[in-house]
Amino acid sequence: LMENWIVISKFIILAYIIGRLVENNPPTRNGLIILFLLIYICLNMAFHLSKQKPAKQIWLGVSAILLSIGSRFLYSPVILLLPLNICELVYLYSNHPWLLITGAFIPIFLVQKKPCWSMALSPLSAASSIF
Repeated sequence: LMENWIVISKFIILAYIIGRLVENNPPTRNGLIILFLLIYICLNMAFHLSKQKPAKQIWLGVSAILLSIGSRFLYSPVILLLPLNICELVYLYSNHPWLLITGAFIPIFLVQKKPCWSMALSPLSAASSIF
């Protein structure tokens, strides 16, 4: 049940990111950003298809690293997906709600120093999707 909510939340956030990409970005970098998003989707599919816990951990870890690098150098709104990846990683170890909420707040420290309220509130929205 928890995995279904996370997948739906990721889909909604991806739709938002793609909509924002279509509206705001110049077409010169769109191809690279789309490739990045497709790689992210493939990593998440590999996570959900894996049966063994160590393989799932590796897929989530690579996905989280990819999101961190992509948000820093390619397209900053992809950081909105990171709290959900961290929640999935924490959920592999424990399904205690307070650990999931704490894990969702980790990306706040990766956000740039210039305040952007939509990004600062993303861990709150990720944490609220747990319940």
